[in-house]
Amino acid sequence: MKINTLLLTILVLTLPCFPRTQVFFSPDDKPEKALLKQLRSAHDRIQLAVYGLTNKKITQAIIDAHNRGLNVQVVSDESYILSDRYNKIEMLKEHGVETFLYPEKKSGIMHNKFALIDGQVWTGSMNWTQSGVRRNQENCMLVDEQAVVSRYEHQFEVLKQRCFGGKKRRRKKRRSPFTRGRQHAQETSFYTLDADRKPTTTHKLQSGLNGLLSALRKRVFG
Repeated sequence: MKINTLLLTILVLTLPCFPRTQVFFSPDDKPEKALLKQLRSAHDRIQLAVYGLTNKKITQAIIDAHNRGLNVQVVSDESYILSDRYNKIEMLKEHGVETFLYPEKKSGIMHNKFALIDGQVWTGSMNWTQSGVRRNQENCMLVDEQAVVSRYEHQFEVLKQRCFGGKKRRRKKRRSPFTRGRQHAQETSFYTLDADRKPTTTHKLQSGLNGLLSALRKRVFG
């Protein structure tokens, strides 16, 4: 009996040491409530990489954490900021939250939706918007497995660095609508349109004149 009690005690004490994963589906499991609980109970740091943020309650919870003295950092996407007038990223910046923006000029967008909260990772498909937490069919996970957390910590630092530099999106150079024609056109100093541009009446006349000159040369010079 004493042995069973001892084993049960050891099991209860060691349970928190084992990693666990909690899964939430939106809107069924009300992930907004679970996320707010994590943000409001955080006591050390919060690092967010979120594409869309319009939810007022979540935004306020992030600001409150910053005001409590926590280390709060946010990575978001510049193109999203410029396109959505309801975004709350600007509000975070106004309240002193350290914010990093993935440049619009870079290839692709910063489309992550994860948060590092006191040694745990909140991640999934859900944007932190009203639609994301209340209407859309989304999934979220809260993970505290150290190997997973470390991987997300590393990627968060990578995202921050990518907000400062790197290769810009390559832009294709526009070719002039006119290019030098082939040999017979070069001889008469005429220009012809590229094949992918629709010729105008003037260029059709020029092309016809080129052909006429070529025919005359053949008759005169053989």
